[in-house]
Amino acid sequence: MKVGKRLRFSFGSLLTTFILAVVVAIVAMVVVNTQMGNFYNRSFNNNVYQVQIMGKLERIDKDLLLASVTDNDEERQSAKADALSNTENIDTLLVDLKKGITNMENLNKLNTSMEKLDEMRTELISLIDSGNSKEAFVFFDGDYSAASADVHEVLDSMSAFSRQKAAEQYKNVHSAGIISIVIMIIVAITCVIYSRKLGNIITKMIEDPIQELENAADKLKNGDLDVEILYSGGDELGNLATSFKITCDTLKEIIQDVGDLLGKMANGNFNVETKISGKYVGSNAFRAAISSSVSSLPCV
Repeated sequence: MKVGKRLRFSFGSLLTTFILAVVVAIVAMVVVNTQMGNFYNRSFNNNVYQVQIMGKLERIDKDLLLASVTDNDEERQSAKADALSNTENIDTLLVDLKKGITNMENLNKLNTSMEKLDEMRTELISLIDSGNSKEAFVFFDGDYSAASADVHEVLDSMSAFSRQKAAEQYKNVHSAGIISIVIMIIVAITCVIYSRKLGNIITKMIEDPIQELENAADKLKNGDLDVEILYSGGDELGNLATSFKITCDTLKEIIQDVGDLLGKMANGNFNVETKISGKYVGSNAFRAAISSSVSSLPCV
């Protein structure tokens, strides 16, 4: 692999690990946010609606009781109007409450009990409007109170169920938060370890051949042509190592060849010819070398 590709692979791997960490963090936030949404939009809100409905039912009961026993017509009409107003408010709250109810059994019980209470309320208001206070009070204390108690019982049961679900969802949110933190820590540690190891591997892959070439260059600088370069590869450093080895071998051959030629000339044989003329590359390099050697010989 080329050096440039190694570096690009290294940086690409680091970028991938970073993106992975970001994705994990985003997924963790989405999970926690979803759990929090379920907790707030269902269990928490349901409990709030139930408390508000029970409070308004108590207000309605008080207003209808007052309307049943009072002899003051103005007070009776005012109490009845307040009861009807709170009834409309309950209807609105019931619509919101039913959106978040997941227990169909509780929902059916609530619908049945509310329908019965509405019927009892309508009949009680008719008795109040007729002016029969005694009969209205008896009805309120009997059938109407029983129907109202049934609704309160259903709402209490739903409230307990909502509190249980809220506790479970809060626990899920807490657990999801802890798990997300643990996962992010694990991913972060993994990314750091992977990045360090990858960096060490890439550094070693580049540093080792460079060190080997540097040692060979030091030997060559000191006149030692017996250098050994073990590194080989298809990258730029491999090509450089191969060229360096060829250079050292060529220098050794040239020096050996020049020594042989000088030895022959020292024995009086000036009809010499190099055996490696192809190694002498350059402008009259071989002739220049021989000419210099001959001119340095003493005249006989």
